[in-house]
Formats: sequence, C-alpha cells, structure tokens
Amino acid sequence: DRGADVRLTLVSAPAGFGKTALLAEWLASPEARARKVAWLSLDRADSEPLAFWTYLITALQQVHPAIGAGTLALLTSPQTGGPESFLGGLVNELAGFEGEATVVLEDYHLVEGSAVHEGIAFLLDHLPPTVHFVITGRADPPLPLARLRARGELVEVRVSDLRFTTEETAAFLNDAMGLTLTADDAARLEARAEGWIAGLQLAALSMQGRADLSEFIDAFTGNDRYIVDYLVEEVLERQSDEVRQFLLQTSILDRLSGPLCDAVTEGDGGATTLARLERENLFVVPLDDRREWYRYHHLFADVLRAHLRQEGRAEASVLHRRAAHWFEQHDLPTRAIDHARAAGDHEEVARILVASFDELARSGSFVSILGWLSSLPLEMVRQRPRLAFISARSAIASENTNEMARKYTDWAEEAIQRIREQGGLDPPADIGGTFVGPDGIGILEGELLTLKLMHSSRHLGPEEVAKTAARALGLLPPGSREHLRRTLQVIVADGRGTWADAADDEGLDRTIEEARHSQNLTQLVSSLTKRGEANMEAGRLSEAQRDFEEAIRVVPGVSRDMGWLACKPHASLAEILLERGDLLGGRSHASRAVEVAAASPMRSYALYAWTAASQVLQALGELEAAAAELRRAETFVRGSRDGRFTSFLSAAQLDFYCRSGDLEEAAAVARARDLTPNTVVSRDNDSEMTAFACYLLAGDEAA
Repeated sequence: DRGADVRLTLVSAPAGFGKTALLAEWLASPEARARKVAWLSLDRADSEPLAFWTYLITALQQVHPAIGAGTLALLTSPQTGGPESFLGGLVNELAGFEGEATVVLEDYHLVEGSAVHEGIAFLLDHLPPTVHFVITGRADPPLPLARLRARGELVEVRVSDLRFTTEETAAFLNDAMGLTLTADDAARLEARAEGWIAGLQLAALSMQGRADLSEFIDAFTGNDRYIVDYLVEEVLERQSDEVRQFLLQTSILDRLSGPLCDAVTEGDGGATTLARLERENLFVVPLDDRREWYRYHHLFADVLRAHLRQEGRAEASVLHRRAAHWFEQHDLPTRAIDHARAAGDHEEVARILVASFDELARSGSFVSILGWLSSLPLEMVRQRPRLAFISARSAIASENTNEMARKYTDWAEEAIQRIREQGGLDPPADIGGTFVGPDGIGILEGELLTLKLMHSSRHLGPEEVAKTAARALGLLPPGSREHLRRTLQVIVADGRGTWADAADDEGLDRTIEEARHSQNLTQLVSSLTKRGEANMEAGRLSEAQRDFEEAIRVVPGVSRDMGWLACKPHASLAEILLERGDLLGGRSHASRAVEVAAASPMRSYALYAWTAASQVLQALGELEAAAAELRRAETFVRGSRDGRFTSFLSAAQLDFYCRSGDLEEAAAVARARDLTPNTVVSRDNDSEMTAFACYLLAGDEAA
C-alpha cells in the first residue's frame, strides 16, 4: 500500500516465492481496487523494443482506450529516435488521465537488451504522480534503483518479505491444504523450508494421507534443490499409476494441450487429465483463457524429466518421436525437428528439414537450419544432394564464408554425379517436390546452377549471369521451387550492369510484388532493400527511403533469427537522412543499425552499421566517437579472408580521413592497401577506388 504513493514498487525474489499471487491479491484489495490496472506478462520475445512498447501501450489502453494512440504511430515512424522521442507524448497522455493507474510488468527479468531498459528508466523519471509502476522478476532490473531509492521513490519487496512466517506456514498448511499440524511441527517445517512457498506446497502434497507427519518433517532438508527432488518424488509415488505415467511422459513437452498429450501418451483423456491436474494444484500453469494450453511449473518439469531419464532413454526417444510426428502434422516444423533431434533420429530430422525447407526459408530461419544441420553426420549431408543444397543456401543466407558455401555446393555436385552414374536417388524422397525425368535429376541440376550463381555471380559478366539463370529456370518446372525462381530474378537484376538499370528492372519489381502476395517476408525485405540500394545509388533518395521504410516495417514479421535484416535499411536510411541534413534522424537509424547488427551472423551487416554510424558521428562533429566506430570495424575485419570486407572498410577509412583533413592517415591506408591510379577497378573495389580518387584530389588541392 505504501508503494502506491511512489513511482516504483519492485518485487524481486527467486522462483516459487509467490510474487505474482501476492500482487494479484493486493490489486484485488479494496484499497487498490479503485486504481486502474495495466498488466503485462513478459517473455524473452518481448526484448524487441517495437514489440515491447506495442504490448505495453495495448495494456495501457485497457486503462483508457485513448492512451498511447499517438505513440503507437511514432513507433513505426522512420524518424523514431531514442526513447524520449516517442515516450514524451506517452507521458503527457498519462498525465491527462483522470484517476490513478498501476502498471504491472511481470517477469521483467526475461527482458534483455538496453533499449527497453532505457525507455522504462525514462518513464520512471517522468511519471505523473497518478501513475505507479510495479515490476516483478527473479533478479534486480538494470534500472536506476539507487537514484529512486535515494529520492524515496522506490518500495522494495524481497525474499525476506515474501518468506512465510511460522504463523503463515501453519495457516497455509492446516487451513488451505487441509493438514492437522501442531504449532511445533509447523514451526519446524517452516525452519526447514526457510519460508519458501513452493517448497511448503510440495511438502503439503507429500504429507496428505500420511500418519507420520512428525517423522516426515524430521527427514525434510533445507536445501532447495534437494527439497524439490525429494518432495516431487514423494508426490509422484502417491499418484495413481495412470497419472504418474502421464506426468512423466508429457514432461518432454514445453507446452501441453489435450490432443498433443494424447499423441505422446497414446491415450485419449489428455484434456481431462490436464484440467484435473490444474484443479489439484499439481504444478500446471494455464497459458490461455480457454484452458487449451498449459505448461508445467519449470522446477516441476525439470524433476519429472530427471525421473524419466532414470527410467530409460529409450522411452524418452519414443515419446519425442511421437511429439515430432504430431507437430509435423500440425504444420509446426521447428518444434517437430527439435523433438526429432531430442530423439536422436537423424533420418527424421533430415526428412522433416527437406520437406519443410521452403516454409522455413520463407520465415528466414537460416540460423536455426544451420544448427539442425550441424547435428547430422557430415557424411549424411555429403551423400544427399538436397541436404547439401540446404546447407549451402543457409550458409549463403547467413553469410558464412563463401568457402563454406562452395564446399556444400561441391558436395551437392558430387552427389548428383553419383546419381547420374548409379541411377536413382537415395533416399527417393530426397528430391522433394515434382520429378523431372525418371530420376528428378533436372530439378537437382537447376538448384545446383542457382546455388553457383548465388555465391559467384559477382565475378561473372551480366550476359553470363543471365544465360546461366535462364538454364536454371528451364530445369525448374513451373510451379516448383518458386523461391529459387525469385532468387534468380534478383540475381539477374543485380547483374544488369548499372544501379540505375537495377532500380528500373521490372523483374525486381515483379519479385517484390510476388513476395508481397505470397507473404514471403524474408524475400520481401531482401528485395526491397536491394531496390532501395539501387534507387539510392541512382540518386532517387525519396524512392529509396520508401523502400527502406517498408522493409523496416516488414522485418518484425520475419523469424526471430532474422531480425538483423533491418540493419541495412536502417543504415541506408541513416545515410539518406544525413544527406538531407537530418542529423538526429540519421543518428537514430545508425544506432538502430548497430543494435540489430549485433545479432547478425553476417560480417558485412556489422561493417555496414559501424561505417554508417561513423559517418553520422563525423557529421555531428563527434570525431573521436566516429573514429572509434571505424576501429571497431577494423578489429572485426582483421583476419578475414574476404577481400570485399577489407575493401569496404578501406573506403570508409579513406573517406573519414579525407573529410577530417588527416591526409597522412589516408596515405597510410592507401599504402597498406597498395592502391595506385593504375589499380584495376572492379565490382568488389569500386567504392574503395572512388574514395582513393577523392584522396588524390584532396592531395592535389592541398599541394
């Protein structure tokens, strides 16, 4: 109650101490009922700033529908800067709200990354007196707690406050759980469990039906881990064989539903059993209002799985295979593959991966795909063309080294050659999709040509690129491998010769429209970015800006693996805004580019982000900070065998030193790269040679 008068109440304690139950009960009390409540339960996916602020504002609109409408619009605006750029309006809207409001952020410890924390800190500093925040979590959040504490604006509820006292323990065990403990027994159990509420609940379940309660309490230890292991074992032994088997068999699942549990247990009463477990407080947590999906309490699930492992890994493998089959039937291939991996079934992992690759590629799940492939024996990947194709495509999409992509492509070519010589496909399903000819060899050869173009088109002339692409398209039958057809269109457009031609290319426009229509979001982001770059190089900044802004809006719909696809659009927008004199907007997009690039497996994205940030900082007159960004890029490039990265960084360094007037440092970069007026210009070094030409002109002017 005292916390309702300050900015923040922090409820911080480990799992099982009743944080959420306490808060729900307080908000239902007569004193708190007059306050409007916005409650947001968080998970790790909410670390993405756009998702976090969208959900928080949606929760606030339960308090008043008008709150946050303007802020939501700003969130998707390309001009959005730091938290203060869009949260100032939200603060004003909260200040205009009549009445008192409580904002609850539950499980805040799951939020990662500084962007969300900075925004919450800004809100806490500027909250109107009628709004109060409550944050619960298993660890102290990275917020300015010391400052709030010193100002008297923080009330803290911690483990020492949440632990049950002896009187509370007795009331809980006897009144709520129906036991008949003496005051002495209750005190001893409270001392053993150290007031840990989850431990007391487990103890109460174990003691139900016992006659020897005092002996049980004497044997009860005070170490949390041992409490859980000991008590759950006691709980399990007191369940019927049917319930015990259900608990153990379904413990392999992160999420539980009646039909899924029936598939895993080969039973028919999963929904009824889950409802019964919830009624009996057997550590199931409902995940929706309809009571269709549940999960086990994390600690309870851990112990169940430990017991399942003790009873034999063979049974666990069977259960995981059943789960994999159910998830595949319900179009959830990622979960299906995860369970097939857990079963140790390489053939099933390979089969589902091949069958689902087009869908997974559309969602941009290439990092996950490479992880699944790494669990397969190398010889299996080498012998199967489709697995080798998938490996090569995922390596290219995630910008692993060209060397790795070429290795996988070579493996695919060797496997195709073996098929030519020996006949047939091993296994026949390895081809996937429609067959061309008796062995489906045409599709494989079309895919092989596409792969070769994907990692070598930069070194070919436009006519050769177009000719090879036409051959590949001729081998891919209509209605098959549409994603490869769109990829070939982009490669041909990219090889037209000039960026202006690429910007005007109808094939690229058609690819974008097809990606929109098919909701292939990864392809849409990539194609919009490609067209934006073409428009930018052709001097069409308004068209480029529209492409980049649309790409940024689309990215949140792509797989979490691929959120870094927003890096190039953000970095390019920073350059456009810099060109137009909007330095603050440029800084905002450059900062966002650096932030999302940190999660990218692609070296070029990080380089692009750092060099864009350096340009913006230089324009702002912050030369030291700009130089620091270039040093980060230099450290990142060092040791790379890809000459394009070194050339790209060299161009940025030459530009920086020429603009800052440090021609000696620029000369050092040119010498290190062995640049001369006679150096041959190619697609791989055109930016570097342009920057070198600017250096030579600057030297002439200085002379």
